[in-house]
Formats: sequence, structure tokens, C-alpha cells
Amino acid sequence: MIFLRVPLDEFPLAALLASLSRAEKTLALRVEAPFASGELQLFRGNLHHAHLEAPLRAVGLRALDYLLGLRRGEAQALGRPLAKTPTLSHNLILLAEVSRSHALWKRARRLPDDWTLHLQPGRVPVPELAQVRGKTLAEALLAYPALPSRVAAVLSALEGAGAPRFAQKGRFPFLPWPQEAAQGLYPAPSRRRKGGEPWRTPTKPWPG
Repeated sequence: MIFLRVPLDEFPLAALLASLSRAEKTLALRVEAPFASGELQLFRGNLHHAHLEAPLRAVGLRALDYLLGLRRGEAQALGRPLAKTPTLSHNLILLAEVSRSHALWKRARRLPDDWTLHLQPGRVPVPELAQVRGKTLAEALLAYPALPSRVAAVLSALEGAGAPRFAQKGRFPFLPWPQEAAQGLYPAPSRRRKGGEPWRTPTKPWPG
């Protein structure tokens, strides 16, 4: 039974969780977006369980971190039994992680709200992006060992420097990844901006 529906573009998930926690609610919170789905559970206002079903499976903090980044979709409060085994422990460490994740997602403001868009290289070569070539943003955020919020913050910074680009599949003029150009498979793109100023490869470390 659904007894509450909240659009995430009007009321962020982090704010909703804070409200439910203050009210000491026990419930399951179903989160649905066109490109992701999962569930969060609270027991007497404390985070109890989190799992992600799409685009890939994840549980615990990784699932919670991912769902906190959604800016589209809907959260539905459900009255149903909670998971028997908790995947989240309510303590100060978890609360600090939630706060940090929320802050990182706020920094990732250059990323599109539509995570169905695909990644392709920009004019600035970043070899670490090769493994997410052609993936949707929803998939790319889960492609690295780091938490999705940290990946999002790095992708956002790189997008500001012209590294990845986002568009519907098939809408890109083809640009090779750096290793393909180095192997001579395709001509390397110009390394100079208009006016002759050279491109600078971003030096921000990739999350491990």
C-alpha cells in the first residue's frame, strides 16, 4: 500500500529522509526513476536497509549513496515488512557518510538530470574514461570502486573542463579515445583551442 508519493525534483531524497527520521517513522521507501530503481528502509527513524535493483544491483551504503543522487523520479512510502537483515547500521559514521554523499552530489551540478544520456569523449583526453565509453550516466556512476557520489563529482569537474560529453546514443560526432589515437587507429583530435591556446588535461585524481 502506497501512502505517500514525493517527486524528487521538488523534494530531494536527502531532505525526505531527514524528515522521516525526525518523525521516527518505520517504513519502506520505494525510489523509482526512468533509469534507476531501488528501496530504502527506516526503522524508528533510523536507516535500516538499502538496495539498488537497476541499472545494476547494489546494497548498503553504495545503494544509499546512488539513490541520494537522483534528481528525477518519485519516492513512494510503503507500509510493508522490513528486511530481516539490516545492511545499514545507524551510527555517527553512517550519518557522516550520508552528509558527505549529499555534499558531493551537490557539487556534481554539471551532470545532467537525465541519466539515460550516454558518455563520449570530449576534446580533452582522459584515459580513465575509456571503460565507460558509450555507457549511460546511470551505468557509469557504478563502473568504479568509489562511491557513486565521488564518481559524479569527478565527472562533473571533468565535464566542466570539456572531457566527457553527454547526449542520446548515436547523437555524437565520433571522437577517438586517447589510446586509439596513440595506436594510430584514428587521427588524434586537435590539442589546441581556438586562438592557439593548448588544451590542458585535467589533473584531478580519479577516484579509486
